[in-house]
Amino acid sequence: MTPHPPVKFGRFSSGNERLPNAPAKQRVGSFADGYATWGDGLADLAAKLHSFASKLDSETDPITVDLVARSLTDVEQALRDLSGAIERAGAALIPPAHIGESVSRRYARAAAAWPRAGDSSPPSHERQAQLLSAIHDAAATLRAGAECCRRARKIVQSTVA
Repeated sequence: MTPHPPVKFGRFSSGNERLPNAPAKQRVGSFADGYATWGDGLADLAAKLHSFASKLDSETDPITVDLVARSLTDVEQALRDLSGAIERAGAALIPPAHIGESVSRRYARAAAAWPRAGDSSPPSHERQAQLLSAIHDAAATLRAGAECCRRARKIVQSTVA
């Protein structure tokens, strides 16, 4: 696996580098590129997080400091990757504004590209703003969870240092 460049993860981050076992970021496309470009990767990340939890919960061997620290490392990275994937998904749904472009024009562009089933209409500008806000909140919550895992891992590791 190739090394990853340092990545900053929001206001909760200490600016530490990506963990060595982290998967490469997935490209997020627009609706024209198709849902599978990022949707499958997002589902895979969520499944991986569930797998980490199930593995720790069903561990038949005694739970050790090393096992907890490794698990927290994996969960931390999965949460960071999920946060980024959620942010990129939001940008794919409602692409960022161009320089000098109004918010109204941005939402109009997103509405024009919105997938429709039959005669359905795209979400209103207000609904798009609500959607972006919810996506940003979800991503921030995942980043905060990753930071909590990092702090817990550091504390766990310090008990055997």
